[in-house]
Amino acid sequence: MEIIKNSIMEAWKATLKALLEAQEMEEQGGKKTREIMNLVITVRNAEEITRPIEVHKSIKKWSYPELDEIEEVFFREESSPIHNYTYGARMFNFENKMNQLKDYVIPLLRKDPKSRRAIITLFDPIQDSFIGKEATPGIISIHFRIIEGKLWISALIRSNEMFTGWPANMYQISLLQKRTCEELGAEPGPMTTISHSAHLREEHYEEAREVLKKIS
Repeated sequence: MEIIKNSIMEAWKATLKALLEAQEMEEQGGKKTREIMNLVITVRNAEEITRPIEVHKSIKKWSYPELDEIEEVFFREESSPIHNYTYGARMFNFENKMNQLKDYVIPLLRKDPKSRRAIITLFDPIQDSFIGKEATPGIISIHFRIIEGKLWISALIRSNEMFTGWPANMYQISLLQKRTCEELGAEPGPMTTISHSAHLREEHYEEAREVLKKIS
């Protein structure tokens, strides 16, 4: 399934509506969820990128992280003694050897703006590919492509909770796109997420319906 919208609010609304209409299934632990496999969502511009987060805060049923916390968690370059992984460490200090953005993506696109090889890998098979691993990255890879002077950014996501997780993911991806654009002198282009498992858990059904009323 593919959703293409101009704004993140239009895309989020279409996604929640599609998930509420999707077939219900049982996941691990007996909890119910609604799922769409291989959902592709493209947002053409980053205007109002924080609006879904603001809507979350307006519900006030639970605490959503502040923007600076969402940013810090994504860009922190140090490994965490608490978490099994951090995105920042894998992007900017992969295996304590490589800054994938500054050492590869940006130099590559400066040399060859038409390259299709500009990709950051976040899944590490040495660390992540064994049974019993408690947590592995949701975002598997991020691809960068310059088309007509605009930087397109696409994130491949293994498992994506579309009510709580996707709004934060999109904000983080937009910040990464902005940072890369500043380095390359490019304009921001569309942002895309490809979610192998896009899902909405039963505990969020009513909240999702409430959100749809707010943004209808």
